[in-house]
Amino acid sequence: MKRLRGVLLSIILGLAATIPWIIIGYFGWVASIAGWLIGLAAYKGYTQETGFFDRTGKICVALVIISAIPLSELILTLIEFLKLGYPLAESIILTPIYVVNFIGDYLPSILLGYLMAALGTYKFFKGN
Repeated sequence: MKRLRGVLLSIILGLAATIPWIIIGYFGWVASIAGWLIGLAAYKGYTQETGFFDRTGKICVALVIISAIPLSELILTLIEFLKLGYPLAESIILTPIYVVNFIGDYLPSILLGYLMAALGTYKFFKGN
């Protein structure tokens, strides 16, 4: 039961840590540095609930990082469509299409986010 609560808290905190990425990116700055915060939040969420960092925690934190960073970029693109005056429903439909068509523009930010998340969580993965 502790592991399940740890996984859930890791997901919640990891996704909540995307908010700084979105805010930083909204103002046009390089938001990849916030990848560090996403990794750290996912790690803290798991260990806060379980008290340890085992294989389940490592898998959970890795999956949260892998999914939260592209999600942040998707939300930023959605916000850009809304700022351009598109209706919400149309923006939700257009966002994934736009990101897939212009993935080359998103890859540097996503990969830098992964790098920052890896740097932020490396000592935890290595230590166990």
